[in-house]
Amino acid sequence: MKGKVVYWWLKMFAICLFLVMFSSCASIIKGGTQVMNVKTDPPQANCVISNMRNGSEVAHITSPSATVLQRGTGYFEKGQYKVSCLKDGYEKKEVALEGSAGGWYIAGNLLFGGLIGWFIVDPITGAMWNLEPETVDLTLSKKGEAPQTVGAVIENMNVPQKPLQTINASEAPSTPASTPEPRAIFIK
Repeated sequence: MKGKVVYWWLKMFAICLFLVMFSSCASIIKGGTQVMNVKTDPPQANCVISNMRNGSEVAHITSPSATVLQRGTGYFEKGQYKVSCLKDGYEKKEVALEGSAGGWYIAGNLLFGGLIGWFIVDPITGAMWNLEPETVDLTLSKKGEAPQTVGAVIENMNVPQKPLQTINASEAPSTPASTPEPRAIFIK
């Protein structure tokens, strides 16, 4: 009976050791692919996603849409893609996607995955990379129309401007005059 108990403990130890040595956190948690959402303003633009390493076209989509991309393209090679969107009457717009080392690869393999996960499994599957930006959101400009500048945005805010007046120190009120709150400007 004692031999069976020892055998059972040895078997459990071997299974646990196997799982620890041949696991990798990034591959288990997120896998070697990433869903990439592509959105344009205006919608219904034709978008082509190309692999920047070899120039091959990976996907053709109409925005808004999503596609699945490989996080890596080889052993320790991060994925690099170019998203090009075009719509009739609008200028073509492009954005680059590039992999960066993910948190699960670094922290997970330090704590759980070990050297096998760090140097073999995650680099081979590409799971060590996160493609950034995580979503593509492009605003297309009409043909012949320059993109709006900060000065044009401020000019178009229709905020009434008061001319500056000089005031003598003796005439100045003791409390500051109320001024309109500053407005925030957000530019995509």
